[in-house]
Amino acid sequence: MIKFLVYSIVFIVLVLKIKDLNPHWLDLKRNIIVDGQTLNPGIPLPFNVNKHSELSEPTFQYRENIRRTGVSKEILTLPLKKEKSIGRLNFGIHGASKSSVSADEFGVLVPTDSSWVYHFDHNYNLTWKFFISESSRGIHGTAVLTKDAVYFGGYNGRFYALDRKTGEPLWVYKVGGAIGASPVLWNKSIYVAVERVDIVDGYLVKLNAETGALIWKTEDIGEQAHSSPAIDPELGLLYFGANNEKFFAIQEIDGKIKWEYIANGPIKGTPSVSRECVVFTDWSGRIYCLRGGTGSLKWTSIIEGKSQSSPTVIEDINRVIVSSNGGNIWGFRLSDGQIIWNKKVDSPIMMGSATAYKDAKSWNIVTTCSKSKVCIMGAKNGKLIEELPVSGLVTSVPTLFKGKVYITTSSSGLEVFSSLSSQ
Repeated sequence: MIKFLVYSIVFIVLVLKIKDLNPHWLDLKRNIIVDGQTLNPGIPLPFNVNKHSELSEPTFQYRENIRRTGVSKEILTLPLKKEKSIGRLNFGIHGASKSSVSADEFGVLVPTDSSWVYHFDHNYNLTWKFFISESSRGIHGTAVLTKDAVYFGGYNGRFYALDRKTGEPLWVYKVGGAIGASPVLWNKSIYVAVERVDIVDGYLVKLNAETGALIWKTEDIGEQAHSSPAIDPELGLLYFGANNEKFFAIQEIDGKIKWEYIANGPIKGTPSVSRECVVFTDWSGRIYCLRGGTGSLKWTSIIEGKSQSSPTVIEDINRVIVSSNGGNIWGFRLSDGQIIWNKKVDSPIMMGSATAYKDAKSWNIVTTCSKSKVCIMGAKNGKLIEELPVSGLVTSVPTLFKGKVYITTSSSGLEVFSSLSSQ
């Protein structure tokens, strides 16, 4: 009898603890719809998903647009100074690149490697937070925002749609073993790369953005996929890479592979789609430019050190900018792959990618440039313009919104820089 009472007390404490971590934790008596099927009561999923999300247009996407060019429409007025620093949100869990900040007129979202998602208003008040359970590695992909919903995947293999105003779950879909990539929202559908953990493999899925229902799943691609998909809307193709050195073009309409290209190393970064070609890097120390319709090689160049940087493509000035481990930032000519400039920086790990913007005079980039700095540099020539001190290594992508730069580091919180004139 005493043993039974002890077990009962332990169970109650655990339940209360879980509910404290996540106020939306599921009442186990409810039925749950996952993968389009109703599961029996008692399945320990974190919440009820019998809701729909509103189908509104995206207000923020990773790498700024569906082509993933990394070119922002925002403008910065220099010099910048740190405006705000918020807590410790990342803890250095898992070595993958961290989630980037998602920001729009409705607020600022920060997914973290500790499995928490934080939503702030523009006065930095916490409006809600949400905890995904059953994930030892947290969240590393960057969320899509709309005025009504937040979309992201976790390393527990589930994809989430949360209510933008409250953080309450709208739907969840168990798409695989793990999701480390960032989703893209286009034509009322979500596309995201998924990893299998039962075997070493992966695939791409298309989900209905309103309900989470699976529309299609590609065939297994032979290795895990950490690369986030980019879209060519004119060709109706999605592009992403995998750890088996293969780069894929997927037909948006049915999920069939149109072509694949074998690179020289694992492909970790997100590709960028330009009018010239689709550009990506690999761990062998190369950058590639492939013709989007056929997959034929237009050019390739050698870079020093392995790269999982996502190329920043600025077509106005014929530049593509990437970084590589060993402390290198490279500026290539987009048309033929010739190296125009190379900047050596004090950071052996260069997993983050640059965000480009245009001021009154020229195109600039905001990018990691040391273990504890983010730099603003000229995109055309690599000239250093300004340094911003941060509290740790930045492996995410700087986010620009309303004259501010939002940054998260690998083991700290949210840091915000703004113009001196606006403070």
